[in-house]
Amino acid sequence: MEMMNRQMVSGKAIIEEWNNKLLNYFKSYILANRRILMVNFTSKSEQEVMTLRNSIFAFLLIALLVFAAGCSKPESRLVGKWVGQTGSLEFFSNKTGVINPPAWRKDLPVNTRFTWKVEGNDTVTMIIDVQGGRTAFGKLEGKDALIVEDDKFVKQK
Repeated sequence: MEMMNRQMVSGKAIIEEWNNKLLNYFKSYILANRRILMVNFTSKSEQEVMTLRNSIFAFLLIALLVFAAGCSKPESRLVGKWVGQTGSLEFFSNKTGVINPPAWRKDLPVNTRFTWKVEGNDTVTMIIDVQGGRTAFGKLEGKDALIVEDDKFVKQK
């Protein structure tokens, strides 16, 4: 029995020794192949291909962002408060708005309501709720300028 235990112990030792040898062999094989792969991957032509691929990807991403920013609706640019010499206009996202005269004009009504719509890319039509109804037209110029009946309104931030 004791002899069998010695043989089992020595058998286990042999298996562990072989496992360690195999493990060390595969470790060195993997390291060697990894170095070869790294050398091959970083060759000049592969680097040029990767650089070109990354450049094309960056260009397409930037082009997509510019396209998305350029396609915003004119209505979204119009919403907000605009101030000019003849008063202020406030456009709401539900296509309504309010006109207020300048503070020094006490004879004009305050908070006159209107409805609005954008035609094309830059023409604004405002239907003002006054006796008999009145229509005013404006034109968007750039991101923060609106011309209404010869008055320039600037968008407030």
